[in-house]
Amino acid sequence: MQRIENYIDFLNEAYKNPMDPEGKYKRPDEVETKLDNSGFKRMETWLSKNIDLLAPLDSGDPYLDKQRYKIDPKTKKKIKYKSQGQYNRERWLEMKKLEEKGLDTGYPFGYCYPVMQFVWYSLDGYDGMYWLRCMNELEFEYKGIKSKTSHWYCQHKTSGRIIDLTRSQFDQIPNFSIDDLYQKRGRVQNLGRSYYTLKSGKKVEFGHTVPCYQTLKLYDRYREDVGILPGLEKYWKACNYASERRSKSEEEKLKEIRKSKKS
Repeated sequence: MQRIENYIDFLNEAYKNPMDPEGKYKRPDEVETKLDNSGFKRMETWLSKNIDLLAPLDSGDPYLDKQRYKIDPKTKKKIKYKSQGQYNRERWLEMKKLEEKGLDTGYPFGYCYPVMQFVWYSLDGYDGMYWLRCMNELEFEYKGIKSKTSHWYCQHKTSGRIIDLTRSQFDQIPNFSIDDLYQKRGRVQNLGRSYYTLKSGKKVEFGHTVPCYQTLKLYDRYREDVGILPGLEKYWKACNYASERRSKSEEEKLKEIRKSKKS
């Protein structure tokens, strides 16, 4: 148990330092939290109308019972492991069971990460006044089916204000209150790399986690449809999104947006 606690402390420090290098703020679990999405209605509505940009849950690898092996980099021995595709398949099958029981797994269910990472970087990310936080291993039960999920949200570094644009996904789960868990279960966290790789092979390094391409895909349309967000613009430019990442279908959609604005 002590080793686990020490590891958790290590993770907390690892996630805390990049977002609070000078140690100016209280630990987020020491601040009283309160949900307040005011001021984000326009963004929330826009996101709900542009869910075609968000990738659906990956159906994963159908060969769940196939044993995978890899070489342990330390011992150089072959060890058993479960592939990401197998994990994705298990999650996909679980969602299908929940759907059959009547759970609405459409937006915003399962989309909290790209949505809240988008919100967080729009609030200036590492330079702003909000933490990006995640609750892992949240257990819930829906009509006899037990499941686990994670959930992402933003928390103000001093006031404890919570911004959570996908909170409504939990309203359909009986005897479950996400509001009671923001303070108890959240951890300061972000996922991804610290750089973008260009077609030339050059790496554009930032020294901290950069927005994932799903987030930049959202922003690419948002900047045309609504406006520029400085917190995301620098990353969008750095990875040459318009010339290196944008698909033909996305380009066509942006042409429609520009045309509608002119008419």
